[in-house]
Amino acid sequence: MNLGLPLSLLWPVFLMFLLHPTQAASLKGQRLKVTGRWNGSSLLIYKVKFRDPRKNPKHGQISGIIGKIDFQKKQLSIGPIAVYWHDKTRFQQLEAQDLKPGKAVKVKVKINQKGELIAKTIQAESDNFPVDEIVLLGAVENTLRLSGDRNRIIILGITGVVPERLTNPTLQLTRRQDDARPEDQFRINLFGRPLIIGGEFGLTPRYEEDLKLDPDKDDDRLRLSSQLQLEIFYAPTTMTAIFLEGRVDGEIELYREGGRDKTVKRRVRRGETWFFWGDILESGVSFQIGRQNFQDRREWWWDANLDAARIYYTRPFFHFELGIGQEALVLSTDDDGIDAKQDDVLRILSRTRWQWDSSHALSFFFLHQLDHSSTGNIGDQVREKQADNSDATLTWGGMRATGSLDLGDHLEMEYWLDNAWMGGRERRIHFGGTDKDSVKRIDAIDGRDVFGWAVDSGVILETDLPFHPTFTLAYAVGSREFRQTGLQDNNVRFRGVDRFRLYGELLRPELSNLHIWTVALGFPLLQSSSVEILYHKYNQVRTEPFLRKARLRAKPNGDSRDIGHELNIVLGLEEWKRLELELTLGMFWAGEAFDKLEGKTAWNAIFKMNYNF
Repeated sequence: MNLGLPLSLLWPVFLMFLLHPTQAASLKGQRLKVTGRWNGSSLLIYKVKFRDPRKNPKHGQISGIIGKIDFQKKQLSIGPIAVYWHDKTRFQQLEAQDLKPGKAVKVKVKINQKGELIAKTIQAESDNFPVDEIVLLGAVENTLRLSGDRNRIIILGITGVVPERLTNPTLQLTRRQDDARPEDQFRINLFGRPLIIGGEFGLTPRYEEDLKLDPDKDDDRLRLSSQLQLEIFYAPTTMTAIFLEGRVDGEIELYREGGRDKTVKRRVRRGETWFFWGDILESGVSFQIGRQNFQDRREWWWDANLDAARIYYTRPFFHFELGIGQEALVLSTDDDGIDAKQDDVLRILSRTRWQWDSSHALSFFFLHQLDHSSTGNIGDQVREKQADNSDATLTWGGMRATGSLDLGDHLEMEYWLDNAWMGGRERRIHFGGTDKDSVKRIDAIDGRDVFGWAVDSGVILETDLPFHPTFTLAYAVGSREFRQTGLQDNNVRFRGVDRFRLYGELLRPELSNLHIWTVALGFPLLQSSSVEILYHKYNQVRTEPFLRKARLRAKPNGDSRDIGHELNIVLGLEEWKRLELELTLGMFWAGEAFDKLEGKTAWNAIFKMNYNF
């Protein structure tokens, strides 16, 4: 089944978009959190986050460095912003007499009838708050379109200038959760519109030790991988966009216990390649076709690039998307064809998000996967690279609840609750040995019904204690037959700057036949860095002699449920405009399920360096 669309059919549609450009929706009335620098006449905004517009438009928040203070008038200034306090103003982590020029503060304000900003609370900010930065949270009072794809907006009476790319939904599609592209990417003027060229270069050394849990076996190794990713983005109109992405990967083994493999692996991979039309005729409906990224915020359901077509429907507090996809082309230069496990696998995916309250939301997920590839017959011979030991028609469904609660002046709580069920029919293909021609023989085929369920839950507590620590408690369980969608990455961020593997950086199991308990402690560092310390405990739901998709090269005995526990340290440094650094350390201790290897340890260390351009 070929889902490819002939290019000739796209040209009439493309020309229609060029001749009848749609206009971006006005920002007026939206509630934004913006970060920028004051240039003497306006706030030059370089970071934007959308917030719930149902909040009182007369209420807002300002963070920055105090420039001037007048105790007689009870007035302080942050950049050009004058704020007044009175006897009912609450002070947190400081007193009124502690206010002074150079002090970083966060002020919750209310606009009075005169248009003045009156402080409801004044709270001490981090000592590392950037000197020239101002953060505003409030309703957009007015907007004006400027030249150069910019908008002038007014928030809390302050004029700001924001690039369209920070508020245009087409541009947001190019931003992955773990990417930080700079504002000043290379641009070429094409038919009066900017063609943006950017990407990233990454180097990642990885060290693994004793993944077989046996120090007498030679399995330690050190690898170095590199990646160059090039991206081209062009918006022919305000609400249409074309995106092209390609990547060159390389890997070399620097050390292997017992003798290294000197082979250098290189490949070119195709990335996202899509066309998007947003808010068609101001209906809230958008359309996207091509290789595109399907990602949920916690990557528990999916985080994968798929050849697909997708529609979106977006309204205030509500978002729906539905996609259908199937791999259409070879992925990289080292592939002989489409991966056997992905070939002829049709997927229908949907996600719905309803923000039923300003601080709480519900999301619903659905995935139907139909593997209509040929199973073959007993005795058939199959090339090793084309051997697929499972053909399945499976359906997943579930719900997510997320939100935050203010537990007082010194404590905030964020929570999540994911649940999923899955079921369907699976055919298992059993292959015989591989001969010298890399050909396998089908020895047996059997089928079975599968059904399973899973829950993932947790809370994050953000405190005002010294050094501003955050505490996370989480629990996840997957039933014996449950398996995740195969599109998941289980890559999350708690309160730090970096994303990490939710179920352990070393073990990295799929949530199947497992209880997983997690405790984490995090600290902010400097201006844009953090460290997270995580502990995981693993028990099987039912004793089995395997762990689905785990990274260990040792198997449990099937007699004990105690798999073991793991400690992770994740350090993220993002103090620079283009450079991101991350160091991840993992240590796993084997439990009773590994017999005589109980108590043995495995280690890994990963250092990532990404340069964004």
